[in-house]
Amino acid sequence: MLEEQTNDKLKEYASTINLASGKMLQLLNDLLDISKIEAGKLDLKLTETDFINLVEQNTKINRYLALNKEIRLFVDYEKAPLVVLIDGDKIEQVLNNLIGNAIKYSPRNSTVRVKIFTKDDQLVTQVTDQGQGIPAHELSGIFQPFKKASSAPTGGESSHGLGLAIVKKIIEGHQGTILVESEIGKGSTFTFTLPLKS
Repeated sequence: MLEEQTNDKLKEYASTINLASGKMLQLLNDLLDISKIEAGKLDLKLTETDFINLVEQNTKINRYLALNKEIRLFVDYEKAPLVVLIDGDKIEQVLNNLIGNAIKYSPRNSTVRVKIFTKDDQLVTQVTDQGQGIPAHELSGIFQPFKKASSAPTGGESSHGLGLAIVKKIIEGHQGTILVESEIGKGSTFTFTLPLKS
């Protein structure tokens, strides 16, 4: 009995250490990313990429995170394939951040929707949640490093305020734009654009 309790405790300690290590590694990677970006070293490896396929693969992974909170994750698009000249790894980093945040700040049994469409010569992607929303006076600083909204994650997840700053720099490096619209109690929509033509 004592041996079983000791093993259970060891497993609990190992799990806690693993979780903390993962968070520290993510923070370190984000700090390295923002340092390189601020030094003007955003190295983009542009290749022709099927954007719809990239989003579908990304949301397949993020659905596992959503399932833990019983959140439904949908992708809507008007046509496929949609080929654009992008750095697929960097844009996946953008998607992970925006979709991850939508899940992080949404209540259980809600919906996160990714909508993709074209407008003029731009590819538009919107990530919409049904979360707490961001106060209007905080919106102007949301893309600045270490600026965090006062809204708290709904599942006790951590946030260090670097993700959206990195996202903005990546999108701008692709000659795109990003903005946010939010309403307290109703949720947020993050919209980013990418050029359809190189």
